[in-house]
Amino acid sequence: MPLSSPVFSLLVAFVSTVLVTAALLPWLRSLRIRKEVRIDTPETHQVKQGTPSMGGLALLTGMLAACLGVNRSPVGLLLALVTVFFGAVGFWDDYTKAMGAENRGIKARHKLLLQLIGCLLFLVAGKALQQPGAGFRHGDFAGVHGLGYSLWMICVIVMTCNAANIADGLDGLAAGLTAISATALGVVAVFLNHTDVAVFCAALAGASAGFLMFNSRKALLFMGDTGSLAIGAGLATSALVLGREWLLPFLALPFAVDALSVVVQVVYFKRTGKRIFRMAPIHHGFELQGWSEWRIVLTFWVAGLAAALVTVFVWRTWGTG
Repeated sequence: MPLSSPVFSLLVAFVSTVLVTAALLPWLRSLRIRKEVRIDTPETHQVKQGTPSMGGLALLTGMLAACLGVNRSPVGLLLALVTVFFGAVGFWDDYTKAMGAENRGIKARHKLLLQLIGCLLFLVAGKALQQPGAGFRHGDFAGVHGLGYSLWMICVIVMTCNAANIADGLDGLAAGLTAISATALGVVAVFLNHTDVAVFCAALAGASAGFLMFNSRKALLFMGDTGSLAIGAGLATSALVLGREWLLPFLALPFAVDALSVVVQVVYFKRTGKRIFRMAPIHHGFELQGWSEWRIVLTFWVAGLAAALVTVFVWRTWGTG
């Protein structure tokens, strides 16, 4: 198996994340870095009060181990750098929540500003790598010079990050969906002969699967914004480098549906004073209908896997444009 193989990258990330998470968990418990359950969630979530958070640190470490150890290409390093930057934004928010007297993170506008800075980092570095021989192949990142496309790229990154953040509400939901969608995006990269992105996506998938060992069915550790913002940025920037960001809502369909349910609920409530769903995001709405948490997570995983398989099949069969 060549060192540049996406399969090897996935395995390295998986093993690294499992080992780091196992080591990190006692430390986070000793520091009392805990997640306070929000009051706007079903009452059944109150049993999770005090579960350690910031597990995204382990996910990021596993992803970095694979990226640095398997294929240190300029493109792969850029994707890893941007992912870590967004993870750092999430870490600051998580740490502020954990240590603050009122369990409040950084202000929303500051959080958005930092995300925009991360987007600009990606755009500026991407433009530099677009130069001949600097990293990107001809045709990759083609729209980076246009203002309109640059704004579009920023929207894709910010929306994907927040969609991943919204989905991080049930044990194993976000990590499992990331493993599925990152694998599917890696398959698209393989079909496009873009090994750099395939290796990164495999690292993200492997790290998510490794973290899932501690995060499903009575989670021992939450990823927090440290993980959710990072995986959102990783998925979005990978799709943008491939020039296939339009595939992302289909490859990661449950993320999109969960985020859309929040938007629809808020808009409808402001206009009518009524709610469409019993609670948004929609995964909490299913809980209030009597579904068990594990049933919801499995349903979303199966839906995500089906959506990813159909998307790759249709894209590959009817054209790779």
